[in-house]
Amino acid sequence: MGYGQIEDALVAAMTIPEADRMKLRSRIQHLQNAGLVKRGSKGRGHRATYGEEDLLKLCGSLALVNAQWPAKAAAAFVIAHWSAFEDSLASSLNDAEDRIVAVLEMDGEIIARSVDRQAWLARALDPTPDVIFELRLEFPNLAKKVLASVRSSNDND
Repeated sequence: MGYGQIEDALVAAMTIPEADRMKLRSRIQHLQNAGLVKRGSKGRGHRATYGEEDLLKLCGSLALVNAQWPAKAAAAFVIAHWSAFEDSLASSLNDAEDRIVAVLEMDGEIIARSVDRQAWLARALDPTPDVIFELRLEFPNLAKKVLASVRSSNDND
């Protein structure tokens, strides 16, 4: 996939108005600078190509950026906790479970866990005392929309 396909898929899945496309582009560039996904070589005629995993890592990072995380921190977090994001998405794609990514601060460390949405929401009524901070990322839903957009774009080509 080329950068244009990725940007178009994110715009469609996140229902970003055309007027805000430059903001998205800027956020993606910050995430690229943070080492999340590769960039093309400017002036060298080498365009970067992206795989589905790159696209999904962008989805996870953008979900954190939209929750007011700095791009560098979001990129580092997604890279460090990619297995939780993958597990959440794989379960959702297989319709095995309705999962979300829970980002928690416990014992001074911020971690990510792939959790069942309904169990997590029920648990929210009786929170665990050692959880200082939590954020529920609707990562699988966004990722599924983006993948569907890219795949339909590829089918039309």
